[in-house]
This record gives sequence, C-alpha cells and structure tokens, in this order.
Amino acid sequence: MFKKIIQKKYQGFIFSGFLDILNVKSACTILFSFLLSIMLAGCGGSSSGNDDTPSPSATSIEFSDIGPSPTLIEGQSLTLKATLINDDGSVTNTVNADFEWATENETIATVSSEGTIAAVSPGTTALTVRYGEITTDISIEVEQRILSRLDLVLTPSTIPLGTSSTLKVFGIYNDETREMLDDSNPISLQTSNTSTVQIDPVNFGRIVSSGIGTATVTASSDSGISSSVTIEITPALVTDLMISSEALTIPAGFPAALSATASYTDGSQREVTSDVVWSVSGADGASC
Repeated sequence: MFKKIIQKKYQGFIFSGFLDILNVKSACTILFSFLLSIMLAGCGGSSSGNDDTPSPSATSIEFSDIGPSPTLIEGQSLTLKATLINDDGSVTNTVNADFEWATENETIATVSSEGTIAAVSPGTTALTVRYGEITTDISIEVEQRILSRLDLVLTPSTIPLGTSSTLKVFGIYNDETREMLDDSNPISLQTSNTSTVQIDPVNFGRIVSSGIGTATVTASSDSGISSSVTIEITPALVTDLMISSEALTIPAGFPAALSATASYTDGSQREVTSDVVWSVSGADGASC
C-alpha cells in the first residue's frame, strides 16, 4: 500500500510539471508574437510587404509653348503638344494621338488627330482636347492674310535709250511669306516722268525707255501699300554699222570714197563716216 501511495504522488508530480511546461511555452509564444508586431510596426511595413501608397491620378491637360489664345494667320498651321498632369504634379507619359482633338467651327480652323491646327478663315473658335473624362478648352484666333509691304527688283536699273527693263514686284505678307505679284493681284505701276520711261500696258513689269534721263517707277496695291525704284536711261548704243561705196572694185592707184552709217538701240540711224576708225586688211598697196 505504501508503494501505491508513492506511485500516486510521483505521478501527480509528473502531471503538475507537465502543466508548468505548457504554461511556459504559451507565455513564450505570446511574448514572441508581441515582439514581432512591435518590430513590424517600427519598420512601417507588414509581413506581406505590400505598399499601400495610392498611384497618382490625372487631373488636367496642359499645352507647351503657346499662350492662352494662340493666333494664326489663314493658311498657317501649328502643332500643339498636349501634356497630362497628375494630382501630385507629375506628368503621365503620353503622345498627341492619345488625346481626342476637335474644333468648334471647322470653317475657321481644323485640327488633326495628331494635334495639328490648320487656319482656314478669319475668326475665333474653340479647341477641345479630351483624355478620358478630362477635358480642356482653349480659344484659337485666325487673322486674315494681308499684304504688309512690296519689294521691287528692277533688272537692269540702267538701260540705253530704245531698250526696256523688267520690273518684278514681290509682296511680303503678315505671315512673312513672299510671292511675286502682277496686275491680277491687283498691282498698278506708274512713272514719274513719261518723257523718260513708259509703262508697257500689255506686258506687266516691262519698263520702256523713251528719253535720256532718270525716272521713278512706283508699284502700288489696292490697299495703299507702295514701293518705288529709280531707273536711268543713257544715250542709245550702236547696234550695227554699215559701209557703202560707189564701186566694189577699185583700180590700183585710184581713190574710192567710202561712208559709214550706224544703227542705234532707239531705231535711229546716223552717218558716222568721220567718227569711225578706218583700216584695210588683205589688200596689198591699199591704204585709208
């Protein structure tokens, strides 16, 4: 019986020790979990490693290198560069084809899918650019293409009497383009001295000499823009020289009378026998 009592006491001691061990393990597990949670909180993360920072969202559309209201001259074109701006100030990587482009009045200006605006006629219209639910409107103004000044080129500027010169008239427009003009534009030509030069009424730009001296030729547009150039007319020049003789065959030792007549650029002729230099070649014993 004493043996049984000892066994019971011994078994009770083992069971009690086993419970104590379990309690210690539970306490360690709780302490470890608590310390792990503190470490994770201090690192600002979680055991899964996920980043909860929200991605930036697009909020507006902006254009580079233009003012609030771009101005074009009819016939001109302009390509805009659209940029998508996010709520944090960053920029979304886009190209013009990612946006939707449209103008309110296509008789004033049109726009391509790549953002190129073409000015059609004078006026003001709205340009709308869309990206998803984001929309931006800007005003497009188109001005009339008008003549700004005239540029005259006279070739040559000095001519002999009886000849003509060619005057080319170039128009410089407010879009800085340059083109040659004629009476269909309309452009009129006038001379300051009709006794010196005449304006050819048929061939536009042909200036015909009529007398020796200087004159001013002026080109004018119907809008009142004008420009002038000076032309100088010098004496007529010889264009041909003719020699006449009473006889084509002259006997040796006998004299022969020769005469010279000059033709000029103004169509006149003049006897110049005493004004020319005479010489003989290819005839033995002949002299002047």
